[in-house]
Amino acid sequence: MNIERKPSIGDLYPNLNREQQERAAANIRRYIQIICRIHARLQAEGQRWPTPEEARQIHGFPRDLTEPARDANVRSKVESP
Repeated sequence: MNIERKPSIGDLYPNLNREQQERAAANIRRYIQIICRIHARLQAEGQRWPTPEEARQIHGFPRDLTEPARDANVRSKVESP
């Protein structure tokens, strides 16, 4: 049986030092816990995840990053200090 090796946090973030990698791993674990709680709540309420198109219609996000921003609060250029 061919079992592929799971990527380590060092594989994902090779330019981070050990402390930063540990912080990144903790952040990923917290993110996964949040997503699992959201999923469980949606299931309990008989809901489902919105499709990307539904999410765009509701929130305008995630948007196609190749399109110009439509939000007036987003600056189109970076101001120099």
